[in-house]
Amino acid sequence: MAYGSVIGVLLSYVLLYKYFAIFGAIFLAGIIVPIPASELLMAVGAFAGQGYMNFWLALAAGLAGNVLGDLVDFFLARRYGTAVLRKFRLDKRKFIGALEAEVRRDAPFMIFSTRIAGALGPAVNVFSGISGVSFKKFLFYDATGNLVDIGGLLLIGYAVGSYWESFSDVVGIIVAITVVAIVMFILWRISRRIIRRGSAAGDEAA
Repeated sequence: MAYGSVIGVLLSYVLLYKYFAIFGAIFLAGIIVPIPASELLMAVGAFAGQGYMNFWLALAAGLAGNVLGDLVDFFLARRYGTAVLRKFRLDKRKFIGALEAEVRRDAPFMIFSTRIAGALGPAVNVFSGISGVSFKKFLFYDATGNLVDIGGLLLIGYAVGSYWESFSDVVGIIVAITVVAIVMFILWRISRRIIRRGSAAGDEAA
């Protein structure tokens, strides 16, 4: 199904079922289903601005759906993640271990920032579950990050109204830049940690 057709179908469900459709679509996007959630939320914001739905109920539905979807990833990873890594021998990879340590050490930044950079969200959800990040910490930063992300997208749509499609490209560029910046920062931190471990091991051997 073409990208424009997906948006069209989603919006038709939103107009019919309103908050239930918003919750369902954003829940699926929160798990990992490739739904254009940002564009959908901007359109919902535009609908709210035109009086078709209540802004605050739309925000509540979107926030609940995304948080619940993220928690599904988190708890599945906590229950089965380590076993899956061992089965495919990924637990032996230095990068995987370093990524787990990075998520565990900088959980607030990693969780909060990747709510805005949605493409990285599911991966951080999984590694948060595997690395033992506490449920309360994950829930707090996940909810606050999603509140900023979803609220911001709804406000953009509310403000620009019927021009939301034009702004979706700009938002897409901003999100892409954010994703690249976060990935580069994570890789930099991981590379530093691996180098430090190697240096420490070399010093001990000497």
